[in-house]
Amino acid sequence: MKFLNSALFTSAAALSLGVLSLGFAPTAQSATYDATASFTLTLTDVTDVTGAPVASGWEVTASGSGDVFLSEIGTAGASGSVSVIDPEVTIGIDGSITQSSTSSGWATDGFASTDALTDLGIKPGLDKGIVIDNNSGQALTFIFDWEVSLSVATSGIATAEASVDMLDENTGGDIVDILLWSKNGDLGLFSGSINMTLLNGESNAITGYVDSLGTAEAVIPVPAAAWLFGSGLIGLIGVARRKRA
Repeated sequence: MKFLNSALFTSAAALSLGVLSLGFAPTAQSATYDATASFTLTLTDVTDVTGAPVASGWEVTASGSGDVFLSEIGTAGASGSVSVIDPEVTIGIDGSITQSSTSSGWATDGFASTDALTDLGIKPGLDKGIVIDNNSGQALTFIFDWEVSLSVATSGIATAEASVDMLDENTGGDIVDILLWSKNGDLGLFSGSINMTLLNGESNAITGYVDSLGTAEAVIPVPAAAWLFGSGLIGLIGVARRKRA
């Protein structure tokens, strides 16, 4: 009988302390994400077979679109932006175009997500993205420099990623094949060059995507009081079984 009273007292104390402490449960742990991605292409030179510069008889144009998709639940926020090349722009020597995407969000009691996507390829057929046309009457080599910047940061229960994917439309990516991706970490700057030789009357197109996305979720940690409350319940169940025995 003495043991039974002690067990009952212990379980009751655990239950009381657990119920009391549950009133002081910790708040949700906040989470944030921040992702950026950009692709810049610069036309540095156009030359003939001898390497001499050619200033006319060719054209380089660029066009692109973009979309931002947001979701917010509870005490959370999401934002994002994309660059849009619309209407079409013409690129001359030393001219450049940039496609960029940013996504950020936070959550203190809920959920947030962002997906910001650019598209270098809004025009139908082969005339889309960055289009290179040669109508000079001779073979020409187009020389481009490219730079990609990716940055990703998270805290709490969050994920984020940024990516750039560029391909050569007419040759299956043989000339242009750029794919860079980062998830939950900084990646930094990357650069390179593209040499594209087109015969008279030929055209080519560079297409691709610049994407950033992320999610953040606020999580309420299980407090110590909940574990104590659970231990009290287990104690009572044990006492009840002993009484029936």
